[in-house]
Amino acid sequence: SSPPGPPSAAAVLRAWAAEEDRLGDTAKARELLKRAAAMFGAGTGSLAVAAQADAALQLAKLEAKKGANELALEILRSAASKISLRLPTAFYNGWAALEMDGGFADNATKILRKAIELYPQDASLLQTLGTVENKLGNLDVARDLFRKSIAMKPLAPTFVAWALLEEQVGDVENARKIFDRALLVDPLHSPLYNAWGMMEARQGDLENCRRIYDRGIAMSTHGASLLQGYGQFELNFGKDPVRAKELFILGTKRSRDENSYVWHSLGMIELRDFHNSGSARDVFVEALKRYPRNSQLLVGAGLAYSIGSPGKPPSIERARDYFKRAVIADTSHAHAWQAWAVFELRMNNKDNARKLFQRGLKYCPSHGALWQAFAVLEMLEGNFPRARSLFEKGIETSPGHVHLMQAWACMEVRVGNITRARQLLIRGLEVNPNNGALWNSSALLEAKHGSLFNAREKFSEGLFRDPDHAPLYRCFAQTETKAGNYSRARDLYRQGLEHCPYHAPLYHAYAEFESIFGNVQALAELKKATARYFGSEDTEPQRASILSLESLYEEGSNEKMRGGYDDSSTSMDDALDGDENIDALDL
Repeated sequence: SSPPGPPSAAAVLRAWAAEEDRLGDTAKARELLKRAAAMFGAGTGSLAVAAQADAALQLAKLEAKKGANELALEILRSAASKISLRLPTAFYNGWAALEMDGGFADNATKILRKAIELYPQDASLLQTLGTVENKLGNLDVARDLFRKSIAMKPLAPTFVAWALLEEQVGDVENARKIFDRALLVDPLHSPLYNAWGMMEARQGDLENCRRIYDRGIAMSTHGASLLQGYGQFELNFGKDPVRAKELFILGTKRSRDENSYVWHSLGMIELRDFHNSGSARDVFVEALKRYPRNSQLLVGAGLAYSIGSPGKPPSIERARDYFKRAVIADTSHAHAWQAWAVFELRMNNKDNARKLFQRGLKYCPSHGALWQAFAVLEMLEGNFPRARSLFEKGIETSPGHVHLMQAWACMEVRVGNITRARQLLIRGLEVNPNNGALWNSSALLEAKHGSLFNAREKFSEGLFRDPDHAPLYRCFAQTETKAGNYSRARDLYRQGLEHCPYHAPLYHAYAEFESIFGNVQALAELKKATARYFGSEDTEPQRASILSLESLYEEGSNEKMRGGYDDSSTSMDDALDGDENIDALDL
């Protein structure tokens, strides 16, 4: 056979972009991917089309990683419309996943079914469709698709998806058997160990979780993502920040991997858990030697210099300089604009904060959290018409951003527009019917401004849809307590602690409840549970935070396995910070 020809221009640009992204220069990677994706239709050979499709997909993923989901979908939809040849299966899988993330489940299903017609023997398409059906609640359909995919070609990601489905329905033993089968197929598949380990953590079997992580690290030749996941586990479940720090340090030494996110975690644990801004600054400065244009690390450095600790007073100008460098390095990094704007707001520079929000939205017009933070700023200033206008524009550009709808609903409650608030929450649940925070807000709205019957229905539906959302149990129990239904309230608290044993506010609320009745036995049991899950009977079951500004930097896409810790807040600061775990703000 003849030797392969030279790579297409799109393939060269794609490889170059991958290297720039690895080094943290997202802006350069985006520029190169745009050039490659713009070649769509210029080359007619299958290799050229594959390279162009891959470039478009990677560009879309880059945009989605920064929160620009609408832009990401526009890139893929445009690319698909420009060529009549069938596209690679990876393109269809990635496109469907982004459609699903954007709340367009019907689009995702149509894309995958069309792709399956084009590639009837491709196992990965069946797996992705199974994942979509699972998210839609069609569990039997999803399970059948996973089985068909494995029968066609056993792949570790399919086993992982199937195992997590079985955990979802409560069949943990079957999930373990499926994970075991996955190891036989691909013992080097790092996400498998992360997924299995975190399942064991959710079940409360911390030692088994550690054994699984240790086994994965021993098998892996790289392992930065496993050390990151292991560290987050020790931090959030093991309540051992010292051990977590050790694992993050090991992760920073896995230099064969792209490990900027591990450096970020190490810096943030110094800042957030050890309250040592000096050490955090050292970590970020060292990381920036390796990734000098990494916007995420630059924002981390900005946070570290904006916060003081003993012997290390805040350095406001240096913090501002890091934030500025972050947005210069990547103008499309919405969280960088957001962090800088909130920083200026904390400095009482409200006009500067507004200008930064405006500039950020110029570059990131479809970033829902940025619209949310700007709108909440205006709301807190009492500029309700302006806030409403920003919420409306945000929904126009990010129709799938349910947290934006929720924050808007909370504002409408503040101004007494209960009907509008209810409409917004209903709209959010149409987009994502499995979002526990939305069900919680809807139930509380009914409890305070509707009927107890409707509130109970919404709480119950929320628990059915999202049984691991701890605030649902807490707020439902508190609602039943107010109604005098103490036995039901106690049952809800206990159910909540079984499902969510690491949610500190649930312990506090239950302890207050039992204290009313002087239930010494229940309080003693709670004390033992606190010692089991939080390390000490005298330890407050929650990790202290320094400033709510830090919550800006919980970028899940880059944190890689935060460990599933959900400490949903009810503060307006979290809304300002664009927090996506807002729960029932001021309802």
